[in-house]
Amino acid sequence: MPRRPPLLPMLALLAALPAGTAAAQDASGCAKFKWPVDRERSAFGTPGLQVVEPGKPLPGIMDPAIVKLKPVADAGFERPPGRKPKGGTFGAAFRTPPVAVAGTYQITLSDEAWIDVIQDGRELRSSASSGQRDCPNVRKSVRFVLAAGQATVQISGAAADSIKVDFLPPP
Repeated sequence: MPRRPPLLPMLALLAALPAGTAAAQDASGCAKFKWPVDRERSAFGTPGLQVVEPGKPLPGIMDPAIVKLKPVADAGFERPPGRKPKGGTFGAAFRTPPVAVAGTYQITLSDEAWIDVIQDGRELRSSASSGQRDCPNVRKSVRFVLAAGQATVQISGAAADSIKVDFLPPP
């Protein structure tokens, strides 16, 4: 007489299938970015990221961090944000790590917010941007052409009092 496979392990396998499918569907928005964000997505999901207080520099190039934000009225922006933040939102100004080589650098955020970059007293325009609302851990990635040195990054219009930020050269 043929032996039937155990029912319990098969039920467990079937129960796991929808969860795996849902996770794949959740990440499908990540593929819609103009450039890959897999590195940032993975980094933002890592526990123990360094916390950066407003006004302080990010820890380094390719070192993601959690930036603490304040109510926008108390954020201490160097210049008014390029887009007026809604009431009740949060923001902060902080410094990039020192940039040794001029070139295009990328700032990626975990959540919805506006990004302004100021260097040598001038507000820089982004050279490219991409964003998706349906990508877990990553909402927006913006590129700026920076000179050697440091720049000020201003985050405004965030819904929460912290946001994950990564600063890196594009791949």
